[in-house]
Amino acid sequence: MTWRVVFAAIAVGTVAVSCASSQSSRQAREQEELQIRESKFNEAMGSWLNHDVNELIRSWGPPHATFTMPNGNTMIVFRNSRTVTIPPMVFHQSPGTWNVQTRQYGSNVDERGTFNPPQYSTTPPLSIQLSCEQAFEVEKNTQKIISWNARGNKCY
Repeated sequence: MTWRVVFAAIAVGTVAVSCASSQSSRQAREQEELQIRESKFNEAMGSWLNHDVNELIRSWGPPHATFTMPNGNTMIVFRNSRTVTIPPMVFHQSPGTWNVQTRQYGSNVDERGTFNPPQYSTTPPLSIQLSCEQAFEVEKNTQKIISWNARGNKCY
């Protein structure tokens, strides 16, 4: 085995490890960013605990729903939603090609060809509904917020 083959094998291995490392570091960075957003969201929601419900309503506006729980406490709910549309995407399936026909007439050569254009496919636009519902439980006697919860695919 020559040194060129060994060098080529090492180079290919290094590139493969580098690409895998780059992808895993990007995923780790995205996971870290998600954890930071979640932590900030939880901190912001938790900051309303033991505050008067009227302060929350003055800050956020009127709730989308309010109901009395069996224990007499009140649950107030805020909703936030929006639709995001991902535009169509075009994928290149095959390059254009030439079909050349060569004919020879004695010492003369005649070349004629036809061009097959590239092939493409397009995805339809995709609409995604993003939402978050945030609920606060309000203690019936003190009107203080005593708990919160949130659900949805875009809370943080």
